[in-house]
Amino acid sequence: MPNTPALVGSGASVFAVGSKVTEEDAVTARRLLSAVGLAEQVPEKWIDPVTGLSGSGPAYVSPISITRAAMDCKGPQNRIETTFC
Repeated sequence: MPNTPALVGSGASVFAVGSKVTEEDAVTARRLLSAVGLAEQVPEKWIDPVTGLSGSGPAYVSPISITRAAMDCKGPQNRIETTFC
């Protein structure tokens, strides 16, 4: 998550939890990440695609292309639009 969006409360983060993580741990992670913007829990298999889409120069890719790429991950449409658009 870039620093500038986080400074103005417009950051966007995703996180995945492992098998030993409790629900309380997940709530804590969401609470921490939400302090600087959007925070979404996603399946671990989404972490690499999200990193590629959000951290590798999304300014060079149109929002439509980002959404289409995210849909290839087979995620729920409403979460894709919220996270990537």
